[in-house]
Amino acid sequence: MKVFLTGATGKVGSRFATYLLNQGIEVRALIRDLDRGKSLQEQGAELVLGDLSDKEKLVAAISGTDVVVHLAAQFRGVTEEVAWKSNVVGTQCLAEATLKAGIKRFVFSSTSLIYMDVPRLAPCVETDALNPKALYPKTKKVAEDTLIQLKEVKGLDVRILLFCFCLRRWR
Repeated sequence: MKVFLTGATGKVGSRFATYLLNQGIEVRALIRDLDRGKSLQEQGAELVLGDLSDKEKLVAAISGTDVVVHLAAQFRGVTEEVAWKSNVVGTQCLAEATLKAGIKRFVFSSTSLIYMDVPRLAPCVETDALNPKALYPKTKKVAEDTLIQLKEVKGLDVRILLFCFCLRRWR
């Protein structure tokens, strides 16, 4: 199996890439900085220098893989424009490139924070109405909606992971 991975130099992605490599799974990682990806390359990952905005380069990079796992995101310390460009537009560009490359499976990392800002008396369920106010969960919610539409219209086999954030500070 060969995985195309974004976010491979981030906190979650770097650990996931190492896990995959240790399992004997091939990893082709999209990175923006070759120096930051050096340790992954030393572990056996194939690095592709680029970003989420170049659809044609993404198509070429994704071709020959079995699944796209999209862990890249802009979370803290970025402008609203950068967050929307990466988290929403970049996700759509990557998903469309995935389809164009003939790869059906697309795994997207979202956040449980999309369930914020709605009063609840019961546990969250997938059919809950969502209206996140904060920038990060708002961009993730819009990206999810975009991916679901691509599933319905173009057959993208999408899986959405909702990573949980612990709001409690550890000492």
